[in-house]
Amino acid sequence: MTSPYFVEGRWEDIVAHNTAELAGLYVRVYVGNNLSDAEDPALGSELPTHDVGVSTRRSVGGAANGYLLVPIGDCAGCISADIRAWQAEAPQSGVKLVLLTSAGEDAIQKFRSGLGLHVPIVSDQKGSLIRSLNVLWPGRAYLYSPKWRLIWLQRDDRPRSDPFKDKGFLAALQEER
Repeated sequence: MTSPYFVEGRWEDIVAHNTAELAGLYVRVYVGNNLSDAEDPALGSELPTHDVGVSTRRSVGGAANGYLLVPIGDCAGCISADIRAWQAEAPQSGVKLVLLTSAGEDAIQKFRSGLGLHVPIVSDQKGSLIRSLNVLWPGRAYLYSPKWRLIWLQRDDRPRSDPFKDKGFLAALQEER
């Protein structure tokens, strides 16, 4: 625990706590084993080209100003990102919202229909792209250029943090235009 109100760490470490201890706390669960942003992909780096990276590029089509790639976990857990609002905001910015999940096709379809989503959702069941991106929390946003180069990544992990209101995101998007 890093404060009396905040718990962070790997899932297996967090679930070892008594659930009564965690009630009412903001809990951040790391998807991979990286517990630091020191492992983040470098700005300017290409979306990794292993199997999921390649299929992502091929399956989502083009975008005028780039792609907002948002890992969402397994589609069953809750994330603090307002995906429906981002779905509405993305086209206004010329950005294509692309969701990345560790879930299979059945869970993706339930998630999509439950939230009324019409954005591409890419499955990474092996977690290769999730690990490469150093996904520190579900809902962390990554802005890629139209040529799939990283131009911004979310550093603010507060619940309901909105990239479309982030000055760094807006600046990166403006530079891309």
